[in-house]
Formats: sequence, structure tokens, C-alpha cells
Amino acid sequence: MGRKLFPSKALFQSLAIKEASKQLTSLKEGGRHITEQEAIEREFVTQYKSVLKAQDYKERIKSAMHKCLERIPIKVSEEKKIPVTKPLLYMSLQLPSNKLKTRAPGLDGFLCELYKATWAFVRPDLLQVYKEALHKQSLGVDINQGLIKVIAKGGDPELITNSRTITLMNT
Repeated sequence: MGRKLFPSKALFQSLAIKEASKQLTSLKEGGRHITEQEAIEREFVTQYKSVLKAQDYKERIKSAMHKCLERIPIKVSEEKKIPVTKPLLYMSLQLPSNKLKTRAPGLDGFLCELYKATWAFVRPDLLQVYKEALHKQSLGVDINQGLIKVIAKGGDPELITNSRTITLMNT
């Protein structure tokens, strides 16, 4: 039988070092040079709050949601209900490793390499989480949240205008 792989201290350290090396250490904003991490974070929060509060943004989201909901069929055929209504079994819980990309962490901050390396260990616990979600008919409030990550677009990385955000969804 093959040896079970468990996450090592070295794996966690290498992931932490990799993420720390990507952290922005200074920012130029309004003629100021900001180096304090909390002040940098406040500048980004202020910048993107103003963007997200825009009324047209809210209307676009609402419109997109309605278009999406219009495409959902009203009834699900009995044939299509069968795989969904069967009990969730340990054997049916597979890691979609071929679909997991290695680029962006989820809300927990872990890259998919961690899940690939620890799948045999975390699989039973994930099964319990999914069974509870089915029982409660809810995935919890965290599923509707996203982690905003700032990415440099090019040019001077210290200028807030030379960055963009992506939202890492928990879906």
C-alpha cells in the first residue's frame, strides 16, 4: 500500500514565504509615500469602497442576476433529480484535482496543492460538512463572501491606479 502524505511544516513555511514575497511594502498616494502596512490596506479599502458604492454598479449586478435567474429551468426532470437526491457517500466525494488551478487560494488562504497533498486526511471531514449543509439546506453565510486580492497591472506598482482587484469566490 502507498504511504499516506500529510502536510509538513516545510510545506506551510514555503507557502507562507511565497505569499509574503508578493506583499506590497509601499504605496504612493496623493503625494505621500506610505510604508505602514495598515495604512496601505486602508488606502486600498477606501479606493475600492468608492468604486463598489457606485449606483450603476449595483444596477449592473441586479440586472446580471436577473438574466442568470431567467435561464434556470423552472422544473427539474425526475431523471435529473436522481443523482442529486441520492445520499452523499464517502466514495462519491472526489477531489477534482484536474479542475483545481494552482494560482489562487480560497477564502481559507490555502492553495489547492495543500488539498491535493492532504486529500486522504481531510476527505472524511469534508464529507461531514457537505452532509450537514444538505441537512440544513444551506452552505452557510461564508459561501456568499469573497476575498479581494490586489494585482499589479503594470507600471509603477506603488501607484494604486496601477493595480486591479480580483475577487476569490468561495463557490
